[in-house]
Amino acid sequence: MGRKPAAKVGLDEQKPDTGRCGWVIWPWTETPHNHPEAATQYLMEQVCDRANFNQAYKRVKDNKGAPGVDGMTVEGLRKWLSTRKDELLASLLDGTYQPQLVKGVRIPKSGGGMRQLGIPTVRDRLVQQAFLQVLTSIHCCPVNVK
Repeated sequence: MGRKPAAKVGLDEQKPDTGRCGWVIWPWTETPHNHPEAATQYLMEQVCDRANFNQAYKRVKDNKGAPGVDGMTVEGLRKWLSTRKDELLASLLDGTYQPQLVKGVRIPKSGGGMRQLGIPTVRDRLVQQAFLQVLTSIHCCPVNVK
């Protein structure tokens, strides 16, 4: 007796479950490699999810850090987000987001000499943190494959 093929499920019809350790179980019957646009869209929706973005903001705020090339401080990020958050999220979802230049500073090395350090803007750090949280939840622990 043969198995009946499973119906394909679109992203708008079902959200994926997360397995052990947050691994994503894709909502469609084929692998995400067969649907790269859908996989990308799903991941971007997770990055831009309100809870994820709010958690990313908290992490950036807690980490503090120096302003980047735009001069915006971590404290200034909250005010900026109050008027521009929707615009930022839309640019991430539609693929038009452009990170800003990284501020280069030189810091002394313990053994002498100088080391180049790059400081992204707080807005870019927020976006990076939002991505990190989603990608870490997918790849948080190894899986035994037999």
